[in-house]
Amino acid sequence: MEPVHIRNIGGDKHEQIIHAVESIGRSKPRLEVFLAICKGKKEKKSVSWVRENTSLKNNKRVTEEAKKLAKDEVIIQLKHKVDGETGYSKVDFLCNQKIKFKN
Repeated sequence: MEPVHIRNIGGDKHEQIIHAVESIGRSKPRLEVFLAICKGKKEKKSVSWVRENTSLKNNKRVTEEAKKLAKDEVIIQLKHKVDGETGYSKVDFLCNQKIKFKN
């Protein structure tokens, strides 16, 4: 069973965006991982899929950056494996705001 993330979307939208921006910071690899996980309609993405859609060279680097984002709840790290690997899912609200992260 997936963890349930409770967010007060209506009450703290700006705070969530600011928190996500601070979490990503100036790290280009972290931004790439975030944007790759937000990309497309596929809900669950494996480490290999994210690596193929970023400039990162290996799965370890993807995992390092994704772990930081998951810890700050910018993305969701899945409890079960996707294609035999760690899986990630997007936080819809933050992915819908991704244009703010690119600027």
